[in-house]
Amino acid sequence: MPSTTSVPPCPPQTSTPISAEKTMKMPHPPEYVVYTDSELDLVRSQYFALLRNGKEKGFKMSKELCCRLLRNTIASMVAILRASPMGKEASYPSKLEMKVMSQKIIEYYPMLRDATANMPYAMDELRRIVDGTSSRYIEEVKGRWTEFCTKVQFYSVWKKVLKPPFPLDVRSVDFTLALFKALPPLFPSPVLPPKKLACSEALIHILKSNEDPVLYLQKCPLCSQVLLFDGSTTIVAVGNVPVTTLKQEDFSEGMLVLMAYYYTLHLTCPKCVATLLSVIQIEVIGDTLYDKDATTAYKKAMTDWKSFIDK
Repeated sequence: MPSTTSVPPCPPQTSTPISAEKTMKMPHPPEYVVYTDSELDLVRSQYFALLRNGKEKGFKMSKELCCRLLRNTIASMVAILRASPMGKEASYPSKLEMKVMSQKIIEYYPMLRDATANMPYAMDELRRIVDGTSSRYIEEVKGRWTEFCTKVQFYSVWKKVLKPPFPLDVRSVDFTLALFKALPPLFPSPVLPPKKLACSEALIHILKSNEDPVLYLQKCPLCSQVLLFDGSTTIVAVGNVPVTTLKQEDFSEGMLVLMAYYYTLHLTCPKCVATLLSVIQIEVIGDTLYDKDATTAYKKAMTDWKSFIDK
């Protein structure tokens, strides 16, 4: 989701050398490393400069950098473990390893010591790894998505966004197409999309006969990730670059793929679907939303949604 920072603008991120301060040795291999880049190193330097003058109180790392730090550290731990001899026995770090890494992160980035209460995203990322395997979490998300879709089809009729009869098969192509078109007006944002584009174009574009997907992406005024569907195959694009394809049987889970790219690549969502993606973030992904990100449009959308599903 869009975020603001509490530090001056930073130069483009680059890799930084590995030092003893960043490494975490366990009783058995492998050796893990705390993630750093030029922006995180700059924030760390700013903190210690203030610390030397006794002015570090109130200094905070931005939400965006917190998310980047924890996600990349965890991803690195998983990759290092699977490449090590221990990878044959375990695919994910143990609870002890995650606990020790959490302590190591706070040692290297001490400005986080008193800020963990304000880091629900970080904490959620850690919970997913410590609380079970990644595959279990993925299945839980898919289950919540199916449940959400089931409720949405009746909610869309109640809100008069769609007229019955509405497709009942939440995994069918017809249902998914109707769902993508209905979701933005069901959970509206105050910002409109560019002229001649529907809000759903920030999520999916139905390719016309002989329409070239690359040319469409180059001309599209919405520079975000989107699904391109030609009736059988789905192309996942980030910006104007096609990155992968989905089989037709996976089309119903295309929204989850889009959300995964937002998280993985730390992308900023189009404002015309910001409310919708915040709702999915809470209801399906199971994350926490910062109070400052809970916009008036989001609060109203959630009030209407809860009013319907609690009946």
